[in-house]
Amino acid sequence: RRFVAGESSVNDVFNWIDAVHGLEREKVELSTMNGAKKFVYVEENEDGDDTEGGGNDVVLLEDAGLGKMTALRVAEIVEVSPEEEGGSEDVEEESEEEEE
Repeated sequence: RRFVAGESSVNDVFNWIDAVHGLEREKVELSTMNGAKKFVYVEENEDGDDTEGGGNDVVLLEDAGLGKMTALRVAEIVEVSPEEEGGSEDVEEESEEEEE
């Protein structure tokens, strides 16, 4: 899917993944292919501002440093109880999605 870097936010990518692929945006982490940058969904209030305040602002793809052609790794964060995995807290399942 193509997103215009100067007009689309990182949340637009999360919303698209949620709608098209059925992965809950709150349980997805996006990262660049080399893992240098990671993104999580940030809730927005009715005014379009983030509700978290400070640090985790909703940013445009361009402001996040993503170029015109960027591939992002999609990881679904799965909660695992300590009894099931011998103490590990989170396990990530990865699949690749491409964004421009």
